[in-house]
Amino acid sequence: MGGHLFSVERRLAEFQQFERLKYSELEKAKRKEFEFKSSRLGAIPGQDCDMVSRLVDAWQDCQAAIVEGWIDIRQDLAMKEPGLVTDNELTLFQGQLESLVMVDQNHRLEKVQQFARGRECSPTALLAIAEQSKPADYETLARMRNRIAQMRIEFRNALHQLPEKNVKIELNNSTINQLNLGNVMGDMNNSVTSLQQAGHAEIAQALKHFTEQVAASDLPADTKKEIIENLALVGEQAVLPSEKMKTGPIKAALSYVTTAITATKPLLDLWKTFGPAIEEFFKHHHP
Repeated sequence: MGGHLFSVERRLAEFQQFERLKYSELEKAKRKEFEFKSSRLGAIPGQDCDMVSRLVDAWQDCQAAIVEGWIDIRQDLAMKEPGLVTDNELTLFQGQLESLVMVDQNHRLEKVQQFARGRECSPTALLAIAEQSKPADYETLARMRNRIAQMRIEFRNALHQLPEKNVKIELNNSTINQLNLGNVMGDMNNSVTSLQQAGHAEIAQALKHFTEQVAASDLPADTKKEIIENLALVGEQAVLPSEKMKTGPIKAALSYVTTAITATKPLLDLWKTFGPAIEEFFKHHHP
């Protein structure tokens, strides 16, 4: 009995160590993205206080992405080691996540003052920037707490399943040939599979299911082809490192899709289901 308990504890400790390594990689990548973004922001002309505000926004985006990424890591590993999602472990985990968010006003003001060093910005303006940034922190905190609560329920009731590693958009050959999408679908299947394997199942499944419904819709063939090509571009951008994503083409592609489906109520309703997952992904992984 004692040997079995030791084995269970050792397995949990090994997974916890692996999680720390994954988190370290995540944090390093996101910090690098923040530094890259900061250098780009520094090249934009503007007043010093505006620059401080933009840096604070970029920092909050970075921290929110780390929080979301860490939850993804824990959720993925918990499918192999349920000991990571006991009530006690999730309570400890939530505390660790909360420490990444600037929920304390003094902490928030210190961070604002840090970004203001060497810039001309009055104490009153800095206090205003700190106050203005508060809602974003509480939004991150609320989203994190909701995900932890959801994880607690799903694992307690065995609602989680290991995700499929390969994702294939199901279009029949006649549709692919009719729309001349042979190469496009090959690239898109590679994109959604890569996203699924990287732990981004929501956007992978959203792209898959919405593409299938576009192909099956009553839209003209040319319109369907253009929508799918734009969705393919979105998928190609999503698998790139954040610093290599191109915001302009992503926004243009999503704008085209939402405009093209406006007159088609079934697709418009489906976009309300799948669109937010795609948009939310880029909100946390944009360059």
